[in-house]
Amino acid sequence: MGFYAPSGRQLTLVTVPEVCRRGSTTGTLFWIAEVLALSSIGRTILAIDDLGDGLDPAASAHLATLMRRSGGQAWVTTRVAGAAEVFEPEEVVRLGKDAGGTRHAKQGIQPSTKAETVAAKHWHRSLLPALSYRSVVVVEGPNDFAALHSLALRLSNESDIPLPAARSVSIINSGSGGSGGYAAVLKLAASARAMGLRAIGAVDGDTREEAKQHLQTYGGLPDAVLRLPDGVAIEAALVIDLPDKVLIEAISDIADVAGIAKPANIEALAGDQLTRAAISFIKSNSLHGPFIDALSSTDLPPIAVQFLNRAVEVATGTESGLIQL
Repeated sequence: MGFYAPSGRQLTLVTVPEVCRRGSTTGTLFWIAEVLALSSIGRTILAIDDLGDGLDPAASAHLATLMRRSGGQAWVTTRVAGAAEVFEPEEVVRLGKDAGGTRHAKQGIQPSTKAETVAAKHWHRSLLPALSYRSVVVVEGPNDFAALHSLALRLSNESDIPLPAARSVSIINSGSGGSGGYAAVLKLAASARAMGLRAIGAVDGDTREEAKQHLQTYGGLPDAVLRLPDGVAIEAALVIDLPDKVLIEAISDIADVAGIAKPANIEALAGDQLTRAAISFIKSNSLHGPFIDALSSTDLPPIAVQFLNRAVEVATGTESGLIQL
């Protein structure tokens, strides 16, 4: 089965027996054909509610792209980030309610400089998946996200702790590659807050004077900032207070599965030496998520668990300012 595409001007006819075999997808396919046919007519205004319902993300994004390229206007509601991503930041409007229940509409800001344009693209990539939630926790980079995401799944499956999404909390990272740092976390959280979400920055315990000064100056951009203990980064939060035997077994298992070398003489290490080796191994190989998966349900890292649970608690509450773990 095919459908009308404005770019190719093609329509594939479908025989009745083939339509019958399509089942519930038939209506969706004909709806797509109707939308694309109408969008090819100049100056047509299309109003589409819940774009993506019945479609996969790729089809939703493709359909949104074709609609946006048409000669008329397209007014679209969607909960699919890929469909919203094809629109410019100033074309995206988020409808919601504030803490008092008052309805509001928040619109993305149109960039006026090259720097703002770059930031807007980053906003598109990072923030759009969170716009259908009520609150968002912004972490520094993909490794932080991988660790907390894997930990949330473990806690949900094994300890009956609801996923953050069950409380309308989204976790996103501010680093498109590597760590986003304090500055990126606070800026992205500020963008989320401007769109009407309750925004929480979740950062490591960076003790550099530059980081402390930045947090003091710009810490008010999010609704709140949750900070790990001094000197503790996400890798340290994953291994501190775990028994030596647990660390050695987890690292050995990961190394075997990934086909990489484990730290030299790891079986002979103990205490602080083992902790430092584990931190280096996890960080250098970006194995934050797999490390969580390699642990038993009775040996999940206490600091990381506290960090995740506290972040969700703050995101769904009313606390503000700097919150030190």
